[in-house]
Amino acid sequence: MLEEIDCPWRKPLPSEACVLAGWRRRKVGIDHHVEASKHFYLVPYRHAHAQVEVRLTARTVEIVLKGERIAAAGLKWPLPEDTSGGARR
Repeated sequence: MLEEIDCPWRKPLPSEACVLAGWRRRKVGIDHHVEASKHFYLVPYRHAHAQVEVRLTARTVEIVLKGERIAAAGLKWPLPEDTSGGARR
């Protein structure tokens, strides 16, 4: 009975893991930079003074304006699992 009821709705697990993200609302400065987590990220100059949303994940920063990604970058600080303190050999 269980197979008859549950099987039609069973689906395989997604191939990609879920990515946790935090969202912040920010205003682009006159110098077309956006502050996110004490770091500044550059956006195209035509978006100066615009209200944008910043999406922060463990590895990336995305800047979104009206549902369209206008800039993306890797993080500027070492990840927590990086025990070298940002030093390169």
